[in-house]
Amino acid sequence: MTTTPVTAAYVVLSHASADRLTHLVSAIRRSSPQSWVVVAHDARATPAPRIDDERVLVWTHGLSTDWGSWALVEATLGGFRRARAAADPDLVVLVSGQCHPAVDLEAWERDLVAAGGWQGEVRPVSYRARWGGGDGAGDSVTTRYTYRWWPAPLLDGTLRRKGRLARVLWAAAHRTEPLVSLRLVERGHGAHVGVRRLRSPFTSDTPCQLGSQWVALDRIGLDHVLAELAPGAPLERAYRHTIIPDESALQTVLARHRPAAVTRTVSHRLPEDVPLAWQQQLHDIEQSGAPFGRKVEDFADPAVLERLDLLSGAT
Repeated sequence: MTTTPVTAAYVVLSHASADRLTHLVSAIRRSSPQSWVVVAHDARATPAPRIDDERVLVWTHGLSTDWGSWALVEATLGGFRRARAAADPDLVVLVSGQCHPAVDLEAWERDLVAAGGWQGEVRPVSYRARWGGGDGAGDSVTTRYTYRWWPAPLLDGTLRRKGRLARVLWAAAHRTEPLVSLRLVERGHGAHVGVRRLRSPFTSDTPCQLGSQWVALDRIGLDHVLAELAPGAPLERAYRHTIIPDESALQTVLARHRPAAVTRTVSHRLPEDVPLAWQQQLHDIEQSGAPFGRKVEDFADPAVLERLDLLSGAT
């Protein structure tokens, strides 16, 4: 029995060192020899690596891909377009430069394409705010995407200090939440003021979706994402002025058309608050069922990387 080969393209969002990135790209290519890799690199801190492989494209995009920014989605879409042009892949996989393969990628690609669809951790969210300070109904994280947000640098220091004035501002924002709200993106661009949109891009039939940034999508899903988040498209214009859009934009488009074939993230992140012995780290990654482990090299014993190379066939 012959198996139809799968062409996969891995889009890597990176700002990491050249050595780490080269290691990751090499591990992907060894585990999936027919794959392509598109590196979308933010070179503000470290220069992009030079990788001599005709199936590896290194793109220095010039975007400020700070945490929670629209630029992360822009870099992702740019990587997807380059992958489509270079390889016309059956499957596109989004990972970070801090990931590492944890399974035989070639076998995982075949299984996911055969399952028909996409892989990602996603759930619908909705929220109805209340006037006067009472808690709204639902998940308030939804306001990241149903409001139009503007950076408010003059409020940033006040909110971060968490003093009396900050408490007054938060209380006022809570009372006016059905119209105006306030958020502090601590790891990103700081304080933001938001105004509720008159027309929400979401409906009960096509709700806002929230989930892990790290997804894999087949050619059909890729077509939907590139069309509905194309420059100037209604959903693109809406998400461009949201907070942490990388955890919702792609996921919302994909879930509008089909449920995920596999409902788990593509890259499992080890817990950072509790140090784990290397045996526990391996067990945690393997039990997750994810094809990648994330931020492994930040605190892993070399034995973990060696074991992951064995599991993925990247030795």
